Amino acid sequence: HEIGSVPLSVSISPNPFTTHLTITPNLKPQTSNPKPETTITLFDITGKEILRTKANGDITTLNTEGIAAGLYFVRVESVNGISNFKVVKQ
Repeated sequence: HEIGSVPLSVSISPNPFTTHLTITPNLKPQTSNPKPETTITLFDITGKEILRTKANGDITTLNTEGIAAGLYFVRVESVNGISNFKVVKQ
């Protein structure tokens, strides 16, 4: 499947965060795949990948305890599209 270019409807909380970050994608079910796989990637301000995980369109909680305070970017990708978010670790 090709990743679409339309923005995804995604909720990220809390922001700012401390020990965890919860990502809730609102994905459209596909006929052949009722829960499309999503890839969630956390990048630092320089664009370096800090964390990557795969989810099946469900709520995903990232453990961010070992990450330094600062500004980060979250990218959520699926066959439905892609969205990027700015988040702050306190």
